[in-house]
Amino acid sequence: MGSRYQIGGWPARPNIFGNVAQVHALGQITLSYNHLESMLALIFQDCMPMEEDSANQLFHKLNNRDRIDLLVAIIRSSDFHSKAKDALNHLFRCYDICTENRNILLHATHDESYAGVLHISKKSSNNPAVVNRFKIPLADLRLVAEQMSVLSDYIFHLLFWLKIRGTLPKKYKSSLRMPPLKKIPYPKLRRVLRAVPEISTLPEKPPKPRKLTPYQPPATRQVGKRPPQSSQA
Repeated sequence: MGSRYQIGGWPARPNIFGNVAQVHALGQITLSYNHLESMLALIFQDCMPMEEDSANQLFHKLNNRDRIDLLVAIIRSSDFHSKAKDALNHLFRCYDICTENRNILLHATHDESYAGVLHISKKSSNNPAVVNRFKIPLADLRLVAEQMSVLSDYIFHLLFWLKIRGTLPKKYKSSLRMPPLKKIPYPKLRRVLRAVPEISTLPEKPPKPRKLTPYQPPATRQVGKRPPQSSQA
């Protein structure tokens, strides 16, 4: 039999770290982020001025901070249109937030779960003496995973735009314009663009993901001495 905290009697107590819905959301976050990271690797390979195999090896050697910093520098010096640079930089800012949310959730310690809220704590990466505590409702956990999926979809459409630009004559590569279809030398690409013309345009930027923020307990109100009463009536 199942319960809010077990499926088929598993996991056994005391190894329960949240209810079934919360653990399900955490698993979805893990897989969603892994997919998002693999999509970023494709952007990295496409933007790096090197062979694909070399770019792939470099991606796996770098940490996330170095990957993003390198991409930002490459995009800044590229000949992409300013709106394309803005679209890519928006991706990198969103990816940073998703990474931060994922790191909080996957490196935190479970404190308790009740009333549909997951209580976790995590030591600050800058100062391990500081412990940040989070109270995360189930809806917010699910939102973390959903926003990662939205960003993966955004990367997918950006990749289409980058790949198409790479096939165009030079004068169009730094532009948002498309040449007439008859001037595109690839029959398959012409057929795709006739069927789905919107893939040749930059996708709409998604909203920035919401950051998980530590719980701030209400400030303790200090009661001071009452001011002296006036002696005058």
